[in-house]
Amino acid sequence: MPQDSSRRDQQVQFVNGMIMTSSQASAGGIGVYSPSTGEVMTITSGGLVLRYNNILLANFGFASILKTYFSTGLAALVANAVSYTPAAVASTMRVSVYVNVRTAAAVNMNVTVAYTDAAGVARSELLALNQQNTATVAVNMNNTAGRFTGSYIFMIDASGTAITISTTGTTQTLYDLNVVLEQLA
Repeated sequence: MPQDSSRRDQQVQFVNGMIMTSSQASAGGIGVYSPSTGEVMTITSGGLVLRYNNILLANFGFASILKTYFSTGLAALVANAVSYTPAAVASTMRVSVYVNVRTAAAVNMNVTVAYTDAAGVARSELLALNQQNTATVAVNMNNTAGRFTGSYIFMIDASGTAITISTTGTTQTLYDLNVVLEQLA
């Protein structure tokens, strides 16, 4: 690690051949420094990752996973599988969905995300999902067994209004559901 007067008073600890410092990042943050490659990770005192694998990151650094839902063997629709009220700050979000419809019996099911967009307009939108191993993209799993996946990126306003992800429509079959809500910026 380079020796200079600005680093003489900081605490230094060696961990598995890496040097961890208490002031290498911004005031009170943490830096992880590799003698062979330079700084490999920087975390601010507020917990944001600014550098990872020696690559400078933008905005929040990593996407923040805000809420998840995972359940198998569902026989009914799930209202508000994810319900999350964000801080009152305009942001970019991503929802990722996995649905495994086990049998093609009487299914007319969708996945719906409800939020308030960047212009302050309340939205309730059906997610387009890709049916795995096919070229099919659908918002409705209409009497079709199989695995459906998709991601949807959207911007929210600064109102702090709840974001909800639900299964909607009708179903009389068993299905599995996995939902992840992330904040990107």
